[in-house]
Amino acid sequence: MEQAAVERLERMIDREIKARFPAGGVQRVAVLQHGDDPAIEPDELLVRVFIATGGEPDDYQRSLDAWAEAHQAALKRIRRELSLRLPPARLLEFTVDDASDPGAAPRITMPDDPALTSAPLSGPEIVEAALGLLRSSYVFPDRAEQAAAAVERRLAAGEYDGLDEATLAERLTAHLDEVCADKHLRVRVMPPLPAGREPPGPEGRTRRQGRPVPGGTRGRDDRGPEGGPERGHPLNYGIHRVERLEGNVGYWTCAEWLTRTTPDRPSPRRWNWSPGPSR
Repeated sequence: MEQAAVERLERMIDREIKARFPAGGVQRVAVLQHGDDPAIEPDELLVRVFIATGGEPDDYQRSLDAWAEAHQAALKRIRRELSLRLPPARLLEFTVDDASDPGAAPRITMPDDPALTSAPLSGPEIVEAALGLLRSSYVFPDRAEQAAAAVERRLAAGEYDGLDEATLAERLTAHLDEVCADKHLRVRVMPPLPAGREPPGPEGRTRRQGRPVPGGTRGRDDRGPEGGPERGHPLNYGIHRVERLEGNVGYWTCAEWLTRTTPDRPSPRRWNWSPGPSR
């Protein structure tokens, strides 16, 4: 995988994982590939999460174990989501950022478990994953927190239990809209690729159980399952951030550029890396 793609993936995972834990609980996330660490095989990735700990190096192992015990459910959920959404991420590690001796820092390693992907995510798990994305990526953080809190109350009351994916997506979208009043904010079920259209290897975009997997580039044909233009894109067509700066200056960051190969087809067919942020 090209380094630019790894860095983009790293930023996305960093935002999502930090949103799953109390503020300051996770310092940073690193995404490593073959050649970065002896444990990583070709075509595989390692996601390394650095947690915030106090005390001296002699206390790191105890602090890491206590942190992992307190967040056991969240760790398992992250491992499962990586297995579903990013299959090349065979290894997930939690460690501390020990600048004095990085190689000696204690680690908790969670390898990929095929059993985790044998069943689709439950309704509550899908809702929790969506709220993590909302908190980490929505343009209005205060409103994101208000909407997430409202949905969590509904989740605790069992309002999302026993729903099929389409009904769950519709209900969750409606509940988010009650707070955010944003028609661009919605939850959709992404259809699986037709047979024979799955691109091979981690460089291509693959899908498992009908869910998009981040990383890589778009395949040759991006039409929907009925041959029509694809609706939306799981990475927001490369637009990663939109801000209003001081002086009422608009600023948007685009990591990918869209080109079309036919003038009469509105859906994207190919994605190319841009040299950097655009204004």
